[in-house]
Amino acid sequence: MRGDRVTNEGTVPSDSRRFCLYFAHIELAQKVQAGREAKRTLHEAGVAIKKQIIANTKSNKSERHKHLDELEQDLKILENELKEKEELKRQAEIPENAAKERHQKLWKVEKRAMQDLISRNNQMREMFADLDTNGDSLISIDELQKHRELDTNPENEFTVEEVRSILGSDSIDLNKFNTTVFDQLSNSYGKLLEPTRPTPEPTPLAEPSIDSITTQPSSLEIPTDEEDLRTHTRSSYKNEDDSEDDYEEYNHRGSSSIATSLEHEKHIHDSIAPEYDDETKRLIQIADEARNRYHEVGEKLLSIKRQIDDSKKQSSVDTGLHDEYAAIIDQCFDYEEREYTYRICMFKTANQIPKGGGSEVTIGYWDSWCGPKDNKYLKMKYSNGATCWNGPPRSLIVTLQCGTEQKLTDVREPSRCEYAMIFETPLACDETIATTSAHLDHVEF
Repeated sequence: MRGDRVTNEGTVPSDSRRFCLYFAHIELAQKVQAGREAKRTLHEAGVAIKKQIIANTKSNKSERHKHLDELEQDLKILENELKEKEELKRQAEIPENAAKERHQKLWKVEKRAMQDLISRNNQMREMFADLDTNGDSLISIDELQKHRELDTNPENEFTVEEVRSILGSDSIDLNKFNTTVFDQLSNSYGKLLEPTRPTPEPTPLAEPSIDSITTQPSSLEIPTDEEDLRTHTRSSYKNEDDSEDDYEEYNHRGSSSIATSLEHEKHIHDSIAPEYDDETKRLIQIADEARNRYHEVGEKLLSIKRQIDDSKKQSSVDTGLHDEYAAIIDQCFDYEEREYTYRICMFKTANQIPKGGGSEVTIGYWDSWCGPKDNKYLKMKYSNGATCWNGPPRSLIVTLQCGTEQKLTDVREPSRCEYAMIFETPLACDETIATTSAHLDHVEF
């Protein structure tokens, strides 16, 4: 090069070139020193924050232990209280269940009786329609006289007088036939069948109601007040298998026209039992209150158990040499990208959340520290996330870097289904770096 001298030992730079190289070396050394100083300053500031965090963490840890002891004491108290509430609930449910059972048994008997009553009415309508051959909605002597099977003395002629004595007049309509004739003819009428088709209704006649059909005196006594009901149910329902016997006695004692204490014929068609009587409602209310108190105590007990479990889990997590990372247990941090929000909850989960809607995807669950041997607390591993399509389960490596704030600064996917995050935190700042003096390296000419 121009100005350089060539000697037996090689090319010797000129004085001017040596001067330029010197200053270039100085400039490079200054940049290195500035970088080191900036790093030292950052770690120094971070370490100061870190020490404060550690001090607070120690205080919080002591408080957590104290709180755990209190929770375990509360748990014992609630366990005893729950046993008491359970016994009170059991005692309240005994009369409640007995009242419900009485109601259901009475409903079964009355439902069957009412169904038989409806069946009788359908048979009556079918018989009337069959006898009313001219369709004038009346049954005349001539129409009935054709049915000799109705004659009580079949050896003789079925006379007009005999027919008139059955009808009570020269002709009768449906209502009169229902109340005065059907029952005496039904057993001997040859064409009477179980109704298997819709019954014709030649004249408007209301669906049999409890009150409208009770035209004949009934020997059946129905309880009219709470005391009668209790007496009735005690005598009629001795156990659950008595319902058939009860019905037979009920049907035998009463006529085809019966009354019901429930007075809700519509429930027969709906197959829904009528509402409970006032006394049963009162017993249900008492039992409901006992159940509610039991469940309230149970919910409190479960809540305390969850708190105890969470506290014990936190205590079992490796949170650093000085327990410093205990300060961020369960804390969550987000990183915004164009399409996704990435969220990491420390020592729990990491998720990818679509901004355009859709389900969250779990990137991974907390696994372990995975930093270098000299400091494993510089990297966190999250594994066993949601499985990629035709790929492995998602996983994540979080690299911790020194910073004065706690935040995610970068998220990438260097390999398919393998994610990488950078998390800045004062907890990753190194006191050794913070206390190392930055100095200018010696420069050789």
